[in-house]
Amino acid sequence: TLSFTDAKGLVAEHSVGPLTLKPGEVSDWGQIATLTFAEGKTPLEVATVFKENDINQGVVYWVDPNNPYKGKVISASSSEVMDWSENYYKVGYLWTDKIQSQDDGLLNYNQFHSSTVYTSQMEKFYALYYCEKMRETHGGNWYLPAPKELRTLCQVYYNLSELPPASVAMIDYRFENSVLSQSAMNAKADFDAALRQLGKTTTATLDGDANGDGVSDNNGYGTVEGVSYWSSKVNTGGEVQFVNLGVYYVNRTGKQASTCYVRCVRDVEIGGNTGGDDSGDPGEGETPGGDTPGEGETPGGDTPGEGETPGGDTPGESDQPGDINQTTPGIDPLKPFDIFYNSPIRVSLVGDSITTYEGTLVTTYADSENGGAYYPTGTVNSVSQQYWYKLINGKMTNAVLDVNNSLRGSMVIRRTESNYENKDYSARVALHGLGSPDVVFVHGGTNDCTKHSESYAVRPGLYRADMFLSDSFLAESFSKGFVNNPAYDSEAYKGMAPANLPSDEDFNKVYATAEAADTWDKVVALEDRTFIHAYVKLLNMIHYKHPNAKVVMIIGDALTKRAQQAILKIADHYGQKYGYKCVNFFGLSDNISKVSGAHPDDAGFTYMADEIFKQVGTYIDAR
Repeated sequence: TLSFTDAKGLVAEHSVGPLTLKPGEVSDWGQIATLTFAEGKTPLEVATVFKENDINQGVVYWVDPNNPYKGKVISASSSEVMDWSENYYKVGYLWTDKIQSQDDGLLNYNQFHSSTVYTSQMEKFYALYYCEKMRETHGGNWYLPAPKELRTLCQVYYNLSELPPASVAMIDYRFENSVLSQSAMNAKADFDAALRQLGKTTTATLDGDANGDGVSDNNGYGTVEGVSYWSSKVNTGGEVQFVNLGVYYVNRTGKQASTCYVRCVRDVEIGGNTGGDDSGDPGEGETPGGDTPGEGETPGGDTPGEGETPGGDTPGESDQPGDINQTTPGIDPLKPFDIFYNSPIRVSLVGDSITTYEGTLVTTYADSENGGAYYPTGTVNSVSQQYWYKLINGKMTNAVLDVNNSLRGSMVIRRTESNYENKDYSARVALHGLGSPDVVFVHGGTNDCTKHSESYAVRPGLYRADMFLSDSFLAESFSKGFVNNPAYDSEAYKGMAPANLPSDEDFNKVYATAEAADTWDKVVALEDRTFIHAYVKLLNMIHYKHPNAKVVMIIGDALTKRAQQAILKIADHYGQKYGYKCVNFFGLSDNISKVSGAHPDDAGFTYMADEIFKQVGTYIDAR
């Protein structure tokens, strides 16, 4: 949907369907509409409060894909849990086999009202009556949602790409592989912030997790942990469906077998009908009859925006072309498409223990000597003290954490011991990915230098970290485990502190081999058993998957001199090739105070964040 603002501040909009263009292809549509300018309206936005007559009505959870001014809101919850109705055998028996819509709670509402069993004693139907009272106090067509409407709410609440299954055994969408999903928790926090504006509510959170730690604080309502909400669907035989939004769960129960909370739903529209129509609504994003698109889908075709003239009407007085130098407030005339780039900059991380913090990691390893998170520890007891958190939330103007693919004790090089399998940087990127980053920080090499230096004895079963070995020498040496290979003792680049660096020719051969890999499988198969090979492979993996991402290589203060020199050479090459940047902390240990060993404390992280932003702030904080 394109919005146009004229010199008087009047607004016209036009919506078009998707168009796919191949690189270099141009599509000239000619004139597609005559625009009518009028007083501007603010489209509905998910996870924002809808206010009417100066009353906060509810939080928007669905916006009509064909009309951005029309949608649905969810109310505050009941202050207490309640039975769905009085005893099943006393009321409701005559019509329980008729209230069957999974999709449309308003249709169910109309069916209830067609029964004198309900209308003659509606106060005995506690969950339904709660929404009837909402109509009296707030106005609008409040009704008890259908199960699918609650499923849509769950999808929005946890930022899911698709709806959860209609019936599942239990899924906690706050977690991915036992680790809190940053995307889900960010979406949940935004929605909870809007709920808090509604006034008195049980907890200003749909799942009962008030402090955002992934643990529900309200238990026992329904049959599983978390907060359950009544729906309006009654199965044949009288059991009512409920949906749990803590640990996502759909089930049915007797009207008095369990107690649940109630949240009501209503239709809203900006500048139009605000929900007084009780005719059976199509489901969210659905079209009656024929094939029914899923929630949030557009049935197709170019949909003119509200207030547009589809034919050849005479343009209004505000439709005349303006002066080419005219400036529209909020839009740089030289960068008119900046309005499409106001979403947060997504930052991903790949690193070792220095970059970890419990609850933020995408990896699934237990917190042990060789895996998991190192932080919190010592004086670093909040994620807000991490250097990357200080950058994302304190220095960058509009950024969020996407994926933290870091792991305690991990190395850039691949190790062969079974307990280190798939824990090196490249293997983790292949297994867990980096999300959809705009910026990637690579903080690597500390363990390559400090844990497996040249002082380690060469013996079968123990991996030895080396700076560089030629491809032919690598193949021979690793096949023998560095045993019975006299040439190894004279190899110039063994260990992480060799006498000198490989030649530029050797570096260029590594670059050329890596950059010739033209499929993902070939990139993943690149050599990674020495530091230079592995570091180059990692950068090529990132570039292959995220060619437009900005990459910052961070050289830690605990690396060997040769390791930092090697990274600087690699950074120079990929700086020229892709524009990547490097921040070098080698030799600055006195400036980075520590919790222990190479691990910075709060002040050390502050210094790192300040220095990183000072050196590359303009690079990472812009699209």
